[in-house]
Parts: sequence; structure tokens; C-alpha cells
Amino acid sequence: MGAHTGASILKGPVEIVELHRSKTGHHWEEEVTVYEGGTAFIADISNNGTHYCYASPATPLEEVEKEFGELPCGLPARLHKDE
Repeated sequence: MGAHTGASILKGPVEIVELHRSKTGHHWEEEVTVYEGGTAFIADISNNGTHYCYASPATPLEEVEKEFGELPCGLPARLHKDE
């Protein structure tokens, strides 16, 4: 498993703009803008599979999981590591 960091929209208005993508397509940079009332989820998964995911605006993952049913990364909130 390789490292992965990517954003997804849980509730708009959120804007995700891809700034750069490598030739292989495995690496990219995104700019995420969360407007009032929006929620974005950033899946941050290390090479060893450890999840350091977070929501923006800063919201405990337990609350995000409760509101949306599950997290986009597929791992329950209780199994995420704190940075």
C-alpha cells in the first residue's frame, strides 16, 4: 500500500482544485477551499496504512462519522491516529 492524501467533499460549498499531477498519476497536489457551511474530508494515509485523516473545518472524526454515517476512507473514526 502506498501513501495517499486526497480531499473529498462531504457537504458543500467546498472547492477542490488540482494544482499538479505527476506523469505517473500517483502523486498530486490539491488546494481545498471550504466555505461557510461546507465540510471537506482529507484522507491522509501513510505508506504503512496508518490513517491520519481529518475534516475541515476542524471537527472530531467521531462527529463527522455520526453525521455522515461513515468516513470516506472506510476506517472507523476510533481507529485513526492523532498526528
